[in-house]
Amino acid sequence: MADFYIDPTLTTNGSGTFSSPYNSWGSVTFAAGNRYFQKAGTTVTSSAQQAILISVSGSATSRITLGSYDPATGNPTTEKARIIGGARYAINIASAVTDVTVQDFDVSGTGDGTNINFGITTSAASDSTAKRIYIYRCDVHDLVPSAANDVSALSLRGADNIIQNCNLYNVPTDAVNYRGQRLTFENNRVWNINTDGRNQGDCFQGASDTGGVICRNNYLDGSAGTNKQCIIFTNLATSPVGGIIEDNILIGGPNAQQGIYTDTPGMIIRRNVFYDCIHGVRSNAAGVNIYSNLFINNKSTDPSFKFIWLEADGQFAHNNTFINNVGQIASQSAIYMDEAHTGQTVQNNAISNIYRGVRKGAGQVETYNAYLGCTNPVEVAANPVALGTGSFVSTDFLCDSGYFPFNTSPLVSAGKHLMYNVDYSKALRRNPPTIGVYEQKYNRATR
Repeated sequence: MADFYIDPTLTTNGSGTFSSPYNSWGSVTFAAGNRYFQKAGTTVTSSAQQAILISVSGSATSRITLGSYDPATGNPTTEKARIIGGARYAINIASAVTDVTVQDFDVSGTGDGTNINFGITTSAASDSTAKRIYIYRCDVHDLVPSAANDVSALSLRGADNIIQNCNLYNVPTDAVNYRGQRLTFENNRVWNINTDGRNQGDCFQGASDTGGVICRNNYLDGSAGTNKQCIIFTNLATSPVGGIIEDNILIGGPNAQQGIYTDTPGMIIRRNVFYDCIHGVRSNAAGVNIYSNLFINNKSTDPSFKFIWLEADGQFAHNNTFINNVGQIASQSAIYMDEAHTGQTVQNNAISNIYRGVRKGAGQVETYNAYLGCTNPVEVAANPVALGTGSFVSTDFLCDSGYFPFNTSPLVSAGKHLMYNVDYSKALRRNPPTIGVYEQKYNRATR
């Protein structure tokens, strides 16, 4: 393994050592096991198709790494090296390349104003087989919009890739466009997407044949978008099932459509906070499990509004909390079960201040839910009906500012045991559970 250094401020090209750096990325020859570092705080400006092209693979034990270095020591640093431009891509990882790490870059100004462009990409080819591409601590922002085509911050294809601790903002279209298997997308911040006015931008888009994605602990602000999503998985009829969306903060707004839209069967959606989304979760895939989420501060006047919209067989929505929502617009629903499907169950949810708590078909299950301030707690075919077994209307949920029930709340131990003996942190759970939350081993309910 060898380290090579690039200092674009130099007028004379060196040999790539710390004491004699290259003065451009064009001098670099990539090889497995080597690391390549641009001097922190310096800027590479490029009008070529890509500022950096990686067409050589590393291996599982000899990765290729690109990053920035401390000019005083030559050691890797988290202080960013900057790349401005690249007519199509700032960093282009060719379609069959594997085992590459890109870290600690600030990318901006990429695009030619005409074509499909990306800040960092594993090739736009739909058949890309790139694998184990890891992107850490990169900021990608202020790309050049195209009048007719998508311009996204990150576009990855392939399998077993990671995007972690990145800031993606001021992006014309999607912050992330992914097609492949087993992506880990976590600890990222996304805001101000869809800036080109074409209304095509999502914070995270899982395109055709995407499965097994872990989307965790991200801040995704889609409020600048129109009729789009914070997270979307679509056109996935041939993909493997499953995936986890958890512990994210998703912000909608007056124009953003869904917090999460999924066509992926068997997905788990849990412990997310949905803030001001026209629709919180819209699920068009069988076997999706939606639980322990918090839905707050909806102000939508759209009568089609639904916090959870179940549109396939065998879906389960339980232990969710809906609180601090404004308005009583007729036909709005906290949970809407499409009558054309079977095997849907809504259970152990705490629902407040929504016109219609649960809309269900005659053969769908609503039990052990608590309602506060709902004009029609439960409807079948748009007609109010009696509450299901164990459900009740409460005068007050007694939730404090942290959305946790007080010890005297009627929600405490009022739910139905779902046969889970431990919660996500492997702590023993009290059974029956408190409605609206999961419980850990501490004295109060928690998420």
